[in-house]
Amino acid sequence: MATNHKFIKSTRGNQMLIVDDFCFKKDSVRKSKVYYKCRQCLDGCKSRAILHNKCITITGKPHNHESDIGYIINLETKNAVKDAINNNPSKPIMQSYNHEIAKKREELKVNYSQTLITSSLPTFQQLSSSAYKVRSQHIPIGPQSREDLILENEWTNTVSGKQFLMINDGTKDKILVFFTKEFFEMLSSAKTFYATLPVARLLFRTSNANGICSFAR
Repeated sequence: MATNHKFIKSTRGNQMLIVDDFCFKKDSVRKSKVYYKCRQCLDGCKSRAILHNKCITITGKPHNHESDIGYIINLETKNAVKDAINNNPSKPIMQSYNHEIAKKREELKVNYSQTLITSSLPTFQQLSSSAYKVRSQHIPIGPQSREDLILENEWTNTVSGKQFLMINDGTKDKILVFFTKEFFEMLSSAKTFYATLPVARLLFRTSNANGICSFAR
């Protein structure tokens, strides 16, 4: 009878069973019993597990491979990053990733070597695609024109909560002006003013949109 077990979600959202750092995937359900097979069964592993009345029984042959701890660490970290994005989708994804990676490192360093931890944790590139997909469920697809831009509430402020969208006028030929009060005061008192950079043309791929990036001293 196995006592040290837990459940995690696979990258496809399926429930996986973890027993003593080995990973099992669901095979079948018969009445009140759930049958699992080793995730490496296609490579010849014959180890099996049965869940019944919240108890786990290991059956079949012993695993013919090393533990899945690296895979488990990788999967748990990916799930943690996705959960963090779901809980706060407006937070930059890189910040959510860095926070969860640091937390996971701190949690694992007690029992595992730095070599194992570093090799098991997912890189940002490995999970960026799925991370942005998770955030897209909360934040709408980017606008294709200025007319599509509808900025309200937190989207009109800086990350520190200061008002940033100061002018929002028009519809199809909408005029949007972003600045903070402090920047405006600095700009208005400056003796020298430098401007113009067509950043909006790159964003909307149109010749009638202009962005101005200003510098003053």
